[in-house]
Amino acid sequence: MLIKESKKNENLIKISILMLVLSLFILNSKSFQLIHIETNENNINYQHFEYLNLEISGTIIEDPIFINGSATGVEAHNWAWAEDQDWCTGTGSLNDPYVIENLSIDGNNQTTCIEIHNSDKVLIIRNCTVFNSRSESDPGAGIWLENVTNSILSNNECFENAYGIFMEQCSYNTITENTASNNAWAGIHIFQCINNTISNNIANNNVGVEFESIGICLWLCDFNNVSENVANYNKYGIWLSSQVTIWGSHNNTISNNTASYNEVVIVLYGILGRCYDNLVSGNIVSNNLNYGIRVSRSPQNIFCKNTIEDNENDGIYLYKESHNNTISENIIKNNGQIGLKIGNQSYWNLIYYNCFIGNNLNAQDDGTENEWDNGISGNYWDNYTGSDTDDDGIGETPYDVPPVGGSVDNFPLMKCPYSPPQEGRGIPFVLIILISSIGGGAVIVVVTILLIRLKKK
Repeated sequence: MLIKESKKNENLIKISILMLVLSLFILNSKSFQLIHIETNENNINYQHFEYLNLEISGTIIEDPIFINGSATGVEAHNWAWAEDQDWCTGTGSLNDPYVIENLSIDGNNQTTCIEIHNSDKVLIIRNCTVFNSRSESDPGAGIWLENVTNSILSNNECFENAYGIFMEQCSYNTITENTASNNAWAGIHIFQCINNTISNNIANNNVGVEFESIGICLWLCDFNNVSENVANYNKYGIWLSSQVTIWGSHNNTISNNTASYNEVVIVLYGILGRCYDNLVSGNIVSNNLNYGIRVSRSPQNIFCKNTIEDNENDGIYLYKESHNNTISENIIKNNGQIGLKIGNQSYWNLIYYNCFIGNNLNAQDDGTENEWDNGISGNYWDNYTGSDTDDDGIGETPYDVPPVGGSVDNFPLMKCPYSPPQEGRGIPFVLIILISSIGGGAVIVVVTILLIRLKKK
């Protein structure tokens, strides 16, 4: 046992040394300081981290860039003009795309940093730092694309703008591995866009404008894929909208995103138009100040395989004519009010194979004709008191969904069919911050002490 314990300690020390050494690379690549901020807006308390002393990734200081691919004339800022600039390489073809990279652009609170219109050229914008592109009269963006296809935006730092990244009427573009944080309106906002991919981005702490303040916003957008993003400390994490028009947002996929400490994480919001036929799957929605997922005037959507836990109000709230939605295979856990609430104007929704655990009230159905099982399987309820004498995994007594006498789960599950994501896996975020904040000299001292201890063993 002593030998095993000694080897275990030795392995822990080796891992600690490796983490400390890696922190040197973190410090060299990006210097930052984290401070905890508390703000209050509309009686909602926002707690977030703000990055200070951020070293910008761009290596070349450049003035704001504007390109209009369809412009003509001697002084037109079209692609022929751009090819003559030091900051642009390539010819715009598939094998030789235009590349704009390694720039640092300050909008000086007056203009957008990089703005491109009317282009179908193959374009890459990467490793740029764009900031201060907001003014009182004209909210700008770190990167603004309008009527653009075939572009890739990657590894850019977009902060202190109105919008970090803004796209309008764009299709077949990829936004990946960018940091769009600390912007006033939204980290990433796409409007009337089709078939775009938004993946592996960080959109944190975008708080400043009352009616937006969104991590990632899709407005009147169809067939887009939003996946593997992090959206924390915004007012709204991910917002899908069809406001102010008869047109809707449909056939979008919102999957495998992580969002915490927002007011609401995932919002489907229809007014005249509807958000419909969207897939919301595999997201981790936790510790938010109001709802996990809120759905309004949005029919025929699928919400599946999400983990929705520890939100202060309801886990999922369907209201205002949200019907024909399917809610299945979700873990709805430890929410402060109601795990799943269905309002009185929502009907024909199908809810089955979910796990309701530790909520103040697991569910409430004020709607009509909602089904709480699929005819074979219902949901797992941690407060179910019925029995299963034939051991088929289905309770023999129906589960009454409050208010009692309305909706019924006829096939309640005796066990949750799957486990929540394991907590504590990986390196804790606070530990990473602590290690990253240690200066180079302190790292050397700590490594030396650990090596001496290792030698003694």
